[in-house]
Amino acid sequence: MMQMRKLTQQKIILMLSGLSCLTLTNLIQTTAEAAKPAAVRASTTLVKNSSTKLYGRIDEVNFALKGAGITLDADKLPAFVGNVRMGSPSYYAGLADGDKILSANIIQNKLHVVFERGGKRYGLSVHTSPVDLSARHSAAEQKQPIEAAISKNPEPDKIKVLSGSDVVILVDISASMMENVEQAPKTKWQWCADYVSAFAIKSQPAFNKRGITMVPFNADYRVERQCSSEQVANLFRNTTPRGNTDFGSPLKQLLAEHLASDRKRPLIIAVLTDGIPNRGPKIEQVIIDATKAMHREGEIQITFLEIGEEYAGTALLKYLDDYLVHDGARYDVVDAITFDELKNMNLEDALTRVIQGEKPAGKAGGLDAEIDKLKQQIDEERRSSSKSVKVN
Repeated sequence: MMQMRKLTQQKIILMLSGLSCLTLTNLIQTTAEAAKPAAVRASTTLVKNSSTKLYGRIDEVNFALKGAGITLDADKLPAFVGNVRMGSPSYYAGLADGDKILSANIIQNKLHVVFERGGKRYGLSVHTSPVDLSARHSAAEQKQPIEAAISKNPEPDKIKVLSGSDVVILVDISASMMENVEQAPKTKWQWCADYVSAFAIKSQPAFNKRGITMVPFNADYRVERQCSSEQVANLFRNTTPRGNTDFGSPLKQLLAEHLASDRKRPLIIAVLTDGIPNRGPKIEQVIIDATKAMHREGEIQITFLEIGEEYAGTALLKYLDDYLVHDGARYDVVDAITFDELKNMNLEDALTRVIQGEKPAGKAGGLDAEIDKLKQQIDEERRSSSKSVKVN
């Protein structure tokens, strides 16, 4: 039976040798599909015919995933690979059906994928255009073992990358952080406690005596430097969220201190918050002013981490992420990560996304009308937040 299949494919190749490589690829794939058992063909067809629309800031890589030969079994990452197209870049890179795609980003016209197999994480970089079959001898000869493919693109040690910077974590302790997280038996505050504490434990050996800086904030704030993992755990254990929200004031102080220092290390700031500030200076102006005093790109990076499914400040974060340079910032220093994204990555993943070049491409410039509309939405969010202040 196997010999008959091989002969059939060889006859087709000889008869249609004048066709383009792309057509030949499709024909071989069609022949291979026909040889599968009916139940398998039906299952594969069902996956391929389903409309794949990716959410959570990954719509932009949908086309790239398909171009690389990857068909997912769900419309939201993380998702399992339902099918890897024969002859595609992903096929030759060693990706297989059943691998779990954790994240996907486009960097310099290549698709970078982090996936899980057998409880282990791997990274692959592949082109998104069809492979040239004329430059290859056979699929069996060219398909790489996954270990060989992975060795070329190892996942970086993100804790080690972060250890070369000063890391500051601002965490919201306003009253709304006591609200529950949907689909989880814990509050937003408890979720943040688990999330940050896990990072503190893993990063402690790399940061050694320097530790990390923790800044709990509501209408007021305090700066706790050189925190060990035990001190981080105690901070969450001994704090009860209450009051209003102002992260503009602590950010202004931290940025000013960095700019007045010798700047030996880059400054990485994470802001975990569930909504827009209703107190303090306007955060956009604080960041714009700081960028004008920067010496180089990458010297400061601020990542806003949305906490909770219904974040009350999406317009502000979109503006900070995509349009701040348009309004006078010298560099693009802001990244914003939704809660849906955050639930599928560790804190070190979130903080190194920009350093590793994984930040989704923002809009350069942008239309004035679109920015004006966004600013109107921000003003409405601020007014709404001020009216619904909770004080404990």
